[in-house]
Parts: sequence; structure tokens; C-alpha cells
Amino acid sequence: MAGTAYVRSATSADAPSIQAIYSAAVTDSVSTLEEALPDVEEMVRRMNSQPRLPWLVATRDDVVAGYA
Repeated sequence: MAGTAYVRSATSADAPSIQAIYSAAVTDSVSTLEEALPDVEEMVRRMNSQPRLPWLVATRDDVVAGYA
């Protein structure tokens, strides 16, 4: 695999990438209890909800490859 992976704090600008990654868990597995994929605005709301918990993204070649 080419490129180094970096971990950083997620921002609201990462919400579309996080939602895209999360979509497989919602639509293709039973690993979540969600029946519908949350939209990007809902992902931002979750990221900013109180208490504010850390959201992290892993990037490779400036592309979000994962999140926690």
C-alpha cells in the first residue's frame, strides 16, 4: 500500500467522507441499529453533540480512509 497514513482530529468538512464509510455498516450489515443512513448534516450534528467526544480520521494521500 502506497503512502503514509496519518491520524488527526475530524472536522465537519470530513462528515461526507465519514458518512460514506459508515454507509456500508448501515446498508450492508447488522453492526448498527440504524435502518436508514444518516445524512451529512446529521453526521455533523453527532460530531458536535455534547459531551463533545473525540472524532478522529485516518488519512492516506489526503483522502479519509477511516474514522473513529
